[in-house]
Amino acid sequence: MPKVLLVILIIIGSIIALWLLIIFATLIILAIYNHQIKRNRMSINIILAQKYDVAGVLAKFLLNNQVELPEEIINEFNLMGKSNFSYFNTFERKSIGTRINEIINELTTLSKDNKFEDNPRYQTLKNSIEDVEKQYKHVILVYNNKVGDYNYWIRFIPFRLVSKIFNIKTKKTINEK
Repeated sequence: MPKVLLVILIIIGSIIALWLLIIFATLIILAIYNHQIKRNRMSINIILAQKYDVAGVLAKFLLNNQVELPEEIINEFNLMGKSNFSYFNTFERKSIGTRINEIINELTTLSKDNKFEDNPRYQTLKNSIEDVEKQYKHVILVYNNKVGDYNYWIRFIPFRLVSKIFNIKTKKTINEK
């Protein structure tokens, strides 16, 4: 076999090996980010569940202290029908994420109007709401960063072609106020 042909085969083999390495690296990087994004989505669901639970406890506290709650909130938590309100599953909680914030704001306003600010139980609930809100904002920030990293790798020049070949789409960030 002539040396020129051998050199050409080695060069072509090296290019193919490099291309396969790029494809493999791209798929591994994207799989890692995809896994992290899924974990962060689960964390968001857990935080939303905690926000919902704290809002329900605050509503129950107000109801036990003879504060008249709007019918909408009583129905939301089924507070009158049961001594302990029933919890929604994670998917239902996620779909009402913005509603949870509205309920918390309304309950907080009712608490202030009824002068519970000095009540130790109310203070504990208020601190719990603030802690959960901080956690929620942190989880959203981490999620958006991972999505940004994932989208960067999809658009990164050596990996862009691989992303197009495998029809890998960008992911959307969560826009929070």
